[in-house]
Amino acid sequence: MAVLICDVGPRDGLQNESKTLEPGLRAELCDRLAAAGLKRVEAASFVNPKLVPQMAGAEEVMAALRRKPGTSYAGLVLNEQGYERAVAAGVDEVHYAFAATDEFGRRNQNATTDEGLKTALSLVARARSERMPITVTLSVAFGCPFEGPVPAERVLSIVERLMAVPADEICLADTIGVGVPSRSKSWLAAHGDSGRQLARIFTTPGTPVTPTRWRRWMKAWSR
Repeated sequence: MAVLICDVGPRDGLQNESKTLEPGLRAELCDRLAAAGLKRVEAASFVNPKLVPQMAGAEEVMAALRRKPGTSYAGLVLNEQGYERAVAAGVDEVHYAFAATDEFGRRNQNATTDEGLKTALSLVARARSERMPITVTLSVAFGCPFEGPVPAERVLSIVERLMAVPADEICLADTIGVGVPSRSKSWLAAHGDSGRQLARIFTTPGTPVTPTRWRRWMKAWSR
């Protein structure tokens, strides 16, 4: 079993820092990660720079990259406009994220889970038609700082609805670090066989990376 690592440091690692780094320096960070052997790097976030000034100049970051063959450079988007910017800037893959709980979604993206899901389906449909690989991440999938533990049934329901237009990958994110081994195992046990239909679960050390990919979800855009 292979474990794929996508380093989101140039985006998630920098977006909350008080000091804003110039696009060229952020591109250099991506270059160094690629040189270290990372095959996937989330290089930039195509969001409103007025809301997240640390991510301003996403296009400049992409233009300054010294692309290493075999490395995929992704861009995070939150809406259609961001998607268009990312594609125009030359990303290799698009990442979209929305919250598993309404309160986290409202505070983080000004959107409920249903609203985030609607955007996800729209973006995936567009990406598939344009043969652009796309990953959809469900944030706070194990626990929310505002609503507490997230029931497995809720997460599965959201994933099932996402399957109306399947993305290349669907990731369940342990956003606040509560997916410890014991919780992850009990979470998986709670939904039994249906858990094996999830595309990918990122778990904490000591917990197997399970379940296996559901074939229908992988490379759906190439059909």
